Amino acid sequence: MVLLASLPFSAIAAKTNAEIIEKTQVLKTLDGNEIGVELQTLNISNEKSKNTTKVTIVDIRKYTLSPGMENYREIYKDKQTTTVFEKKQDGNYYVNGKLNTLTLTKEQFQKFAGTSPSNGGMSTMEFGGTRASCYYDNYESSPGGTYYAACYEHFDSDGVAGDNISKYFASTNTYASDYKMYANAFANDIDDLNAACVAAAIALGLAIPSIFNPIALIVELIAGGAIGYDVYSALNNADNDINRAYNTLFVM
Repeated sequence: MVLLASLPFSAIAAKTNAEIIEKTQVLKTLDGNEIGVELQTLNISNEKSKNTTKVTIVDIRKYTLSPGMENYREIYKDKQTTTVFEKKQDGNYYVNGKLNTLTLTKEQFQKFAGTSPSNGGMSTMEFGGTRASCYYDNYESSPGGTYYAACYEHFDSDGVAGDNISKYFASTNTYASDYKMYANAFANDIDDLNAACVAAAIALGLAIPSIFNPIALIVELIAGGAIGYDVYSALNNADNDINRAYNTLFVM
């Protein structure tokens, strides 16, 4: 079954509240050099009427880049987004008025490993990212050399979305290390999303299923006064990092 696809309103004690959460993260390159600092402010509110539950999250991100890292300004831009998550009377979940279709299986949580689609499934020397979403691999006989990469543009309430590109690139490419960094960051976001979904299921007193619906978990947990922000953050970070990887691969 799909987790929380038809959870009744009575299953969670309803509350109407608002909360502000601030998080600071140090951004680093693949080699460990500090890019800068991200300050994230979440303004979260929820309201429930007789037939609907609505959660609104305003996500504000501001970046302070370290000296000498101004070339990352096109990637790390200040931005503000507002997302409205709803459960309507029909029992379905919506994101900004659009019916949610995102469900994640255990297979989708697995990182890319072992074989390369770029050379008939032969073993690879180096690989990273997440299979079928955003990844890279080295199919040479030794580390370095030429890589194959493929990446979608977005990861949202429909799963992977937008355009997708694939190409080969040399290890000496100026953007090679950045692409690897974002692809691996996306894979870590998917790990975080998995962990957050499991924790959310436990918080709701539910058995852990083989299929997750992250949007349902966001609505039910936050509307119930519980901490459901980790699910939102992992989902949002996944979109940010896969988009960074896509934009980097695009210019390589």
